Amino acid sequence: MNTATVNISIKDVNNKPPMLHDLPALKVVENTPVGTLVYHIQATDPDQSPILRYKLNAEHSEARNEEGGLVKITEYDYLGAFDLDAIQGYLKVIKLLDREKVEHIKLAITVEDLAATKGKQIVQAFLSIQVQDENDNNPKFRQPFYRQTITENSINGVMIANVLAYDVDKNRTISYAMEGNPTYRNLVHLDAQTGEIVVANKIDHEQHQWLNFSVRATDSGVPPRSALVDIYVTVLDENDNNPFFIGGSKNYTISEGASPGTRVATLQAADADSGDFGKITFLMDRISSHGKFTIDADTGVLTVADQLDRETKNSYNLVIEAWDNYQFGFLAGESRNAFKQVFITILDENDNAPELTLPTSCVLITEYHELHESIASIIGKDADDPTTPNGRLQFGIVKGNREGLFELRQQDPWNAHIYASKTLRNKFGNYSLSIVTKDLGVPTNTVIRTLDICVSDFNDNAPVFVRPLRNTTVRIPENATVGTMLLQAYASDADMGQNALVRYRLKPDPLGSYKLFELNANTGELFLKAPLNRDKQKTHEIRIEAYDQGLPTSLSTDLDLTIYIRNVNDYEPQFIVNEIALNFTEHADLGSERIKLPDTIDKDDMDLDDPNEAPTQVCYFILHGNEAGYFHLDPETHVLNVERELDRELIANFTLYVKATENCANESLPGWSGLEIDGNALLNNRNDIELINYDRYKHSRQVRSASLEYEMSTSGEPDLISYDNYVDVHSAEERLPPKIDSTIVCVRIRVLDINDNPPRFRSKIFTGGITTNADFGLRFMRVEAFDPDEGDNAKIAYYQMGDIRQTLSEGLENVRKAPFLIDNRTGEVQLNFDPQKGMKGYFDFMVLANDSLGMRDVAHVFIYLLREDQKVRFVFRLQPDELRARIDMFRDTLGNITESIVNIDEIKVHENKDGSVDKTKTDLYMHLVEREDNSIYEVAEVLKLIDTHIESLDDLFKDLNVLDTQAAEAQLLTVGQTKGAMFVWLIFINLFLVSLLVVTLALCASQRKGYKRQLRAAKVNIFRGHSSTSLQHPSEPATRVPNTNKHSVQGSNPIWLKGYENEWFKTEENVSIGGQDSLDDNFLAIATQDMHETLKGTAKLFNNANDLNRHFNLYNQIDKLTNNAQILARKLETTEL
Repeated sequence: MNTATVNISIKDVNNKPPMLHDLPALKVVENTPVGTLVYHIQATDPDQSPILRYKLNAEHSEARNEEGGLVKITEYDYLGAFDLDAIQGYLKVIKLLDREKVEHIKLAITVEDLAATKGKQIVQAFLSIQVQDENDNNPKFRQPFYRQTITENSINGVMIANVLAYDVDKNRTISYAMEGNPTYRNLVHLDAQTGEIVVANKIDHEQHQWLNFSVRATDSGVPPRSALVDIYVTVLDENDNNPFFIGGSKNYTISEGASPGTRVATLQAADADSGDFGKITFLMDRISSHGKFTIDADTGVLTVADQLDRETKNSYNLVIEAWDNYQFGFLAGESRNAFKQVFITILDENDNAPELTLPTSCVLITEYHELHESIASIIGKDADDPTTPNGRLQFGIVKGNREGLFELRQQDPWNAHIYASKTLRNKFGNYSLSIVTKDLGVPTNTVIRTLDICVSDFNDNAPVFVRPLRNTTVRIPENATVGTMLLQAYASDADMGQNALVRYRLKPDPLGSYKLFELNANTGELFLKAPLNRDKQKTHEIRIEAYDQGLPTSLSTDLDLTIYIRNVNDYEPQFIVNEIALNFTEHADLGSERIKLPDTIDKDDMDLDDPNEAPTQVCYFILHGNEAGYFHLDPETHVLNVERELDRELIANFTLYVKATENCANESLPGWSGLEIDGNALLNNRNDIELINYDRYKHSRQVRSASLEYEMSTSGEPDLISYDNYVDVHSAEERLPPKIDSTIVCVRIRVLDINDNPPRFRSKIFTGGITTNADFGLRFMRVEAFDPDEGDNAKIAYYQMGDIRQTLSEGLENVRKAPFLIDNRTGEVQLNFDPQKGMKGYFDFMVLANDSLGMRDVAHVFIYLLREDQKVRFVFRLQPDELRARIDMFRDTLGNITESIVNIDEIKVHENKDGSVDKTKTDLYMHLVEREDNSIYEVAEVLKLIDTHIESLDDLFKDLNVLDTQAAEAQLLTVGQTKGAMFVWLIFINLFLVSLLVVTLALCASQRKGYKRQLRAAKVNIFRGHSSTSLQHPSEPATRVPNTNKHSVQGSNPIWLKGYENEWFKTEENVSIGGQDSLDDNFLAIATQDMHETLKGTAKLFNNANDLNRHFNLYNQIDKLTNNAQILARKLETTEL
């Protein structure tokens, strides 16, 4: 067997695709240099001689950013960053990679065998590339710069700003550091991790108005990268500094004659703060200034506000306040202040005349008057400064010193005495001396007064009691009868004549004991006048006076007697007066005013023989009138004080009813709650109620002093006001009402006023007007304010403030001085210049109302300059007083409805056209002012304005009986039109007249045609029928055809029935058409016998002379009128049958 080696060569056919093994995941650092080889891609092919080509497949490649989001090729060309060698398979970087845009890249790589015999042999694999970060980006702040504000003195830890930066790199950890002025860096703190900037130390606006520094943000990359941002912090001012006064004296002087507005001083103050916090406002304590001074709030100029009077107050201690941020922060408590005391001394002027005090009656002396004894004292007083000649006086006798009997000796500048210069023996009589008193000031003030001196005969012996002896006690039984003579007093006088004539009388005593007895004035006999009651009073002290009839002075001697009786005890304590009048001051501190009520008299008389028995305690309680709790009455001490603040403007008087009782255990005593006291009944109805007779002095407990003064020991309560000399308001005869006995006293309290209310203007805006023909000095309006206080506290003074401004003025250039003056007392505005024709405009100024304490109010005054013909007159069926009472309501209502300013010029009684006066009517003159531009309405505009709002004014006019509204005076003719305007008017009038002429001619032609037709119709012959009447007048012309003319009968002729020429009458049956004489065109001659016979038969039906046509037409018209009743009703006004 032979073997042979057969070599079989299999010719390759390229039918196998290439093969790509798994591609690794690559990491490429961003910003890798261009040309760097990333990866070498190698594919295998089992075929021989393959031709492999590499390519990136863009459709299947993708890329993602850091967040995992797909990155579109249009957003970032990541495929363009690589280059794949198609033959070798080298993948290189041809463009810098940016990780911040793409972090993960998935490249689709395809390998194609170009040597394939059948079809395409392509394989694809994916190459993952992770782009690694490189620190190539600086941190970035969210804002290009930071601008913040912070209030000074903010507490530590308050955030100023939070600076934040971000980094697009992986290393996002950022730290912050502050750079800049070390001073600023010490004031704030920066958190290195969070970037928060907070306050670290006190920041003072006065030292740093702003803080400027920088913050650097650094990332954690290698090498680290950073960025800077500027911080601007504005430090807001805070009101943390008090104002302070700058220098200046504290003591100033001003003459008492200085007029209001005189500058006293200028105070200066400063504040370290800025803006409103540093703006100083000056205020002055109104109580310390007493309304006499004022200070400008902005400039600090201290001026005189009211007339000074050194005699009233010679110095002032003013408290000046300097406030910052007063306008916006005072009410909110955000203002600071400083105080300064300013002492102002008022310099005296000799503006007061001396005051002289002399005896008012004749000074009685005897002819034996000693030369060294003073006859009369002269006391002088001058309110001016006593340390200056203005207050020193000089006295002298200028008249009446006959024979030089008297002389004046001056003791000091204010006192002098009158002495006898020689003996007055046998010089008795009356002397009148004229005493002159003058001060030593310049100019000198002089006062002359009269001193009367009466020199009388000498009466030098007083009567002497012979019996009974002094200090005699007369004991009489309690049951002694009235009229019993108790004793007879006798006194002798050593003088002669009239001086020795003795008379007797009882002298009143405090307890009224003298009323029980009667003394004969001539004989001195003492009788019992009233029954005695020992229970009421056991001992009576009376005094008998013996006096002579000497002239000029009677001499007398007193004899004291004690009359002893006996006793019974039963009764309650009682008041000795019916009413008590007290005064309390409003707004006084509670408890500062305390008044003790008077003691009572106990009707039971304690036995005075037992000295160890003490009187019973009497307690006072308020029964009525203190329901609101304004007062408190201590039951034991009887002291009344204020428990609740009083306000006179709310309640000016109180009436309390106080009960005195020995039952002090409880205020709510049995039976008291049922006691009702009607104050009105006590005041008004005392004569209408049943009166009881009550003796207040029955069974008195104690013997009162002669003056009835009630005093309380002040050792324990030094601030207690003792109530002395109480006055019984009602007479002794006036009785108390039922159920109210003498244990109850009426306490009437009057609240005294203080100046606690400022004046208030009736309106904040006053308006008025003056005409150009007003006289100089005219008082044409009044600004009025009111003060709820009373007396001097309610006196108001008026002052004009600032300049008087002129607006829209014409012709007032020569008015240099103040155009108006304000009356200081009445507030009347007086014209201070001469108005002239052609002057226009209005004035406005501020007016101040000031009371005695300096409290004030301000109002704005507008005065309009108007012509006399700009006034409007309203006629009312009211009397002037009735209209004045309601004028404010009328003015306000009219102003609100017409939206204008209404100024009342004059109110007077109505005058008729014939010059007579109608007192039942009143003329009101006024003018109206436009509110927007303050222009004065003309009369025509006012009347038009009233007509426009007449519906709204209807109720007002009816209520006030407005009869007429018209111009105040006849309107003057206006100046003629210009030449051009007159020419236009002439052309227009001519055209109008031509048109009127044409129309007139046309109407005349139309009327003429109508009347001609009527005349022709009137001439138409009457139709001759065959009635008896017609046959009697065969010569009458006959009509051609009957009933062919609607005017053929007398009743229908247009001469009488012109109203029938209306459309409803002209129907087809009665309208003629055709011929000139209104005959029918179908005219037929009366030729045939048939027609003649027919008409003849018809005519026989009528017996009168009228033909058939008249009756036929008349009934025909009546039928038409009946069938057209509605038309007839409409036409009857123009139709006459």
